[in-house]
Amino acid sequence: MSDTRVKAENIPGSHLDAAPATRPRPLPAAAIFLAGFLLLIVVTASAAIDVLSVKASIREDRLLARTQLEIGLSSQASEALERGIPLVFVIDMALHRRRAFIWDRRMGRWKFPFELRYHALSGRYVLEAPELNEFDTFLTVGEALRALGGPRSLSATLTQAPLATNEALRVSLRARLDIESLPGPLRVKAYLTPGWRLNSGWSRWNIEP
Repeated sequence: MSDTRVKAENIPGSHLDAAPATRPRPLPAAAIFLAGFLLLIVVTASAAIDVLSVKASIREDRLLARTQLEIGLSSQASEALERGIPLVFVIDMALHRRRAFIWDRRMGRWKFPFELRYHALSGRYVLEAPELNEFDTFLTVGEALRALGGPRSLSATLTQAPLATNEALRVSLRARLDIESLPGPLRVKAYLTPGWRLNSGWSRWNIEP
């Protein structure tokens, strides 16, 4: 009996004749680093506090300010809020009188705290400012942050007369997340984690006539 078997290597198109499959080339380390760096920039940019505008004036013995802020939470702060940990934001405001040859003189400093918390039973976010007699609830955290950002009006009593024209006066304003108000164990971690350092830094604004 003749051998009718045909060798596989002689069959055209046989998988044995096909070129070996090429494996996907791994991404260079530089590309991975760049992608991670760009992602960090996006996350950092959205988690910040910015002072957009301040319009300040003095009426008799009161300093009046109309402020506009933009506030974004980091993933760490958002997670803590959803777990029921209140977040306290503080708007610090100060009045300075410019002096020619020495440092400016501070005429007064005030702070306005706002507490943001999540109420699990109702599924709402509560924004409260006892010193301003404010209490509001919101369906989303975005709505609450926009309400916190304003525009809002702040008023402070001057304990001493400015004794200067408006041109020589400046208002300094800063908005920040109060890390000291966090529970003890989380407070220590927050000081070591960049995502918790939400602080606009001080900015100065002219007093309007």
